Amino acid sequence: MMPTYTIKQLQTGWQFLDKAEYGTFREGYGTIIKHPVFVWLVEGNGMKILVDTGMSDTED
Repeated sequence: MMPTYTIKQLQTGWQFLDKAEYGTFREGYGTIIKHPVFVWLVEGNGMKILVDTGMSDTED
């Protein structure tokens, strides 16, 4: 029997980013957007695995 896995999205915080660089293509420079930061929890077969792909190289 194949194990069953579930994947859950967990929000860990927020990034504040320039809309033109992350939300639209070169439109809205200087407009700051609040963007959620997520990790993923994979559960199954008696294991819990947290997947965090890291953040892009943005200014604090």
